[in-house]
Amino acid sequence: MTREHYDALLKELDGQLLEMGESVAQTIAQCVDTLESLDVDSAQQLIEADNQIDQKRYDIENQALVLIATQQPLAGDLRVVAAILTIATELERIGDYCEGIAELTLRMAAEPVAITGTDVRSMALITQTLLRQSLEAYRDRNVEMAGEVWTEDDNVDDLYEQVFRSMIAGMIADRSTIRSRTYLLWVAHNIERMADRVTNIAERVAFVVTGDVATFRDRLRSQTVPG
Repeated sequence: MTREHYDALLKELDGQLLEMGESVAQTIAQCVDTLESLDVDSAQQLIEADNQIDQKRYDIENQALVLIATQQPLAGDLRVVAAILTIATELERIGDYCEGIAELTLRMAAEPVAITGTDVRSMALITQTLLRQSLEAYRDRNVEMAGEVWTEDDNVDDLYEQVFRSMIAGMIADRSTIRSRTYLLWVAHNIERMADRVTNIAERVAFVVTGDVATFRDRLRSQTVPG
């Protein structure tokens, strides 16, 4: 196999991964829109659509494994293929969290008291933006951009704490909302976990470029330590 053909196969894998990533990014916004409108039909469609995200992951995984088995990539190329496998798995898990939010939407739609929260939407929009930035960083092999994504995850964590405090206060003030607010806490938790998966993707960028994730993490942690 010529190097040109080999590079073309890797580029094709990259393209499939980025396409999957954009599909997942769109799903993040869709599941929050569905939650806020308590649209049962849309929630059911999102649950069913998760199978498509799963299938994209399996297709990428199969193609990557065939590439490893038949071409035996070395050094930098092997890091790229390994990163593709990891990122596809992270994207599939984000899709699962979106599916979980759609399932919670069905539960909330059946409740007599419906509760929504702007902080949940803010969490989702930040996570969607960070996902797209992490994929852009991967596409461009941009470690600095990956580092920015990694540190911005703190904003999602802060919002999650706000949602948690707000929901607990609401439960105390009105016990009839306990179940709905519990569901919304689970939604917020799902989004917070999505953002954690995005930071994992950012770390894969450092892995592809340098092969050294530990130094990447240590440098970013040192920059965020107060004082």
